[in-house]
Amino acid sequence: MKLKLCTLVLSTLFSGCASTTEKINYDHCMFPDAPKKSAPGWICDQPVEGLYMQAVGYSAKLASGPGMMKDIAAAEARNQLATSFSTDVASKLTRVTSEKLAGPQSASTDTIERIQKNVSAMEIVNSKIYRTQYSPSGNMYVLIGIDAKAYEQNINKLLNQSVDTENPELYRKFLLQEAEAALDKAAEKLK
Repeated sequence: MKLKLCTLVLSTLFSGCASTTEKINYDHCMFPDAPKKSAPGWICDQPVEGLYMQAVGYSAKLASGPGMMKDIAAAEARNQLATSFSTDVASKLTRVTSEKLAGPQSASTDTIERIQKNVSAMEIVNSKIYRTQYSPSGNMYVLIGIDAKAYEQNINKLLNQSVDTENPELYRKFLLQEAEAALDKAAEKLK
């Protein structure tokens, strides 16, 4: 039960959201390959409602047709999405673990290193194509994304891959301590 609570809290910690009061202007989005033609905002990285993370892939016009173009653009976007996910999780993990680990927690550094290695080699699951667009030049753009639920599933996959099989209880203890610290910090902010 504690592991489930800990995983839930840690997932919540990892899925923290950023907000800004500045509005980004996407009125002048142009196709990169046809700079005089207006493009849909998502091509210029405008956030798409309902997506937690997104990436845009591109394929030049190919004689082999739109199917191959879509595959190439989707592969590029998935690669960008995996890189963004990895950077996001590594950044959050660094913030969580930047506090001095001493005493009984010092052994948890192996677990932290394992998570960091797994995140860099991780393949994103449950991403899908949300939009495709031909440019005026006949090239193709593809929007790949994951929603908040898929993001959480990827975090859970990462955590499950990172369990220390030799010392699973130590890993659970580390997760519980981190989850409790995150709850304490959240409670302090509410005061």
